[in-house]
Amino acid sequence: MDKYKFYYYDGRGNGELCRILLAYGHFEYEDKRFPKEGSPDLKSFLRKAPMRQLPVLEKDGDMLCKAPVIARYLAEILNLAGQTTWQQAKVSMHVQATFDLYKDLKSVEDATGKPRAIAWKKFQDEFLKPFLENYNKLITEDKCTWLVGDEITYADLAVAEILSLLADCYDPDVLSDNDNLEAYVKRVFDDPNIKDSLEQVELIGAITPSPYDVTFAARTKEVIHKVFKTEDILITGEIFPGFL
Repeated sequence: MDKYKFYYYDGRGNGELCRILLAYGHFEYEDKRFPKEGSPDLKSFLRKAPMRQLPVLEKDGDMLCKAPVIARYLAEILNLAGQTTWQQAKVSMHVQATFDLYKDLKSVEDATGKPRAIAWKKFQDEFLKPFLENYNKLITEDKCTWLVGDEITYADLAVAEILSLLADCYDPDVLSDNDNLEAYVKRVFDDPNIKDSLEQVELIGAITPSPYDVTFAARTKEVIHKVFKTEDILITGEIFPGFL
C-alpha cells in the first residue's frame, strides 16, 4: 500500500478536505503540520515544494501541490468523484466553488482589529450570501439528497466542510436562515463513513470543535461577549490559535 505524507498548516483551511479524504480512504499517511507563518522548517520545506506553497501530498518522495488537485486525486481513488465524465465535471464545478470561497475569505484572515470586522461584512455581502442562496436553491428546488447523482461525492464533503468551518470559526448563525442547507450539512456529516473519517482527523489546537459544532461556536461567542462586552468579534484563529 502506498505511503503518503500530507503537509499543511496547523489548522483546517482548504487543506481539511484532503485530510478528510485521507481518513475516509484509510490511507497510511503522516499528517505534517506547520505553524501558520514564518517557521524556518516551513520556509525550508517550501523551497523544495513544486509550487512553493501548501498543501502538499507526498507519495514515495514525489510531491503533488494545490488542494483541488490533491482532493480530486484522492476522490478518484475512492470513487467519490462522480460516476460519469459529466458527473465528474459537475462535481469539480462544486468543489471549485468552495475553493473560490476560501480565496475570498483570505481578505478576512489578512485583516486585523476593526478592519477584520469590515472585511467580514464585505465577505458576507459580496461572496457568502450569493453562495448560500445558490446552494440553498440547488438543494431545495432539486430536492436532492446529494449534489451530484444518487451517491455522496467529494463535492458534498467540500461544501459541507466550508460551511462547517464558517459556522465553527466565524459565525454560528451563518446558516440560521437556511434550514435546508443546515439539514444538508448534517446529512453529510451523519453519513457513517464520513463520521468515522472525521473521528480520525486529528483535532486542532487546545480547544477545537468537531465539524459543524454550532453549539460549541454559540457557547464560545457567548463567553466572548461576556468578557469583551461586544458582539462585534469574529471567532477566529486570532482568538483561539489553530481554529483555521
